[in-house]
Amino acid sequence: MSEPQKFDGRAIIQQLWLGQVPLFQTFWIYYFAVIAVLHILAGVLGFMGPILVLMKIIWAGFMVKPIWLAADKYAGEKLWATLAKIAAIVIGLSVLADLLYGMAYAV
Repeated sequence: MSEPQKFDGRAIIQQLWLGQVPLFQTFWIYYFAVIAVLHILAGVLGFMGPILVLMKIIWAGFMVKPIWLAADKYAGEKLWATLAKIAAIVIGLSVLADLLYGMAYAV
């Protein structure tokens, strides 16, 4: 009987950074779902809100490159790759705005 695979966060981060995760997973699971969960938790857990907002900003900034690389490697319809790259640019600009103008409006 095979042993269940263990979660290896470091390997996932490395695969994301190298653009080895498919675009759908990169954008919808590793970016959108993670950001949504952090955003909800920041609103619910008031005392930890600022820490979670900072984590959200850091994660969004990190995900710009993986989204861009996954879009470069996307073999499907070009429209989706283009939209993903536009989203990566918007995400990057949003992170810069949060860093330059403070996190006051990030929650």
